[in-house]
Amino acid sequence: MDPLDDVFAAMRLQSALYSRLTPRAPWGVSFVKSASIRFGFMIEGSGWLVIDGAACPIFLQQGEGFIVQPHTPFSLRDTPTSPTRWCEEVFADNAGEEGRFGGAGEPADMLCGYLTFDSSGAEPLLSLLPAVVTIPADATRSPLLEATLKLLALETIEKNLGSRIVISRLADVLFVQAIRAHCLREQTRRGWIAALSDAKLRGV
Repeated sequence: MDPLDDVFAAMRLQSALYSRLTPRAPWGVSFVKSASIRFGFMIEGSGWLVIDGAACPIFLQQGEGFIVQPHTPFSLRDTPTSPTRWCEEVFADNAGEEGRFGGAGEPADMLCGYLTFDSSGAEPLLSLLPAVVTIPADATRSPLLEATLKLLALETIEKNLGSRIVISRLADVLFVQAIRAHCLREQTRRGWIAALSDAKLRGV
């Protein structure tokens, strides 16, 4: 049996929300602390993910994404030092629709949002993860991940019959993809998650 099957099964999704940001350089947007898991995906262009308190920002190019742990303040910017605006202000200026802001330079296109899981079910896995998990670009996976995010957005906005269960399944797929990418990187390192990927260490 997949060692993470039981862990994922216990993580009951409670809510999911999506937004789209299409800034032009120079730009920066900050996100407040949240009890939810935040996610993002760079559709076009590039940017920097800056985690408060972290020594180094993370460069994101087209096809790459991230998941940020709950209660972790962070920002997205065209350069690590660009000034930022609060996300709420950006969408207030755009009447709650697609967030257009910044200057007149190079454009970027991002999908951002949050996932809220049952805290007791999510804690065993979240406690093992770093503050941020990056999703690397992949010629095969990136288009599929982008399609997942777009479907998630569509279901969140239109509220069709069965939208709640569809959103739950799509959010699960998104989260599993991120954890899978993280586990693949950890296979060459020591750690509990790396051990889960080793059949001998699991005693299989």
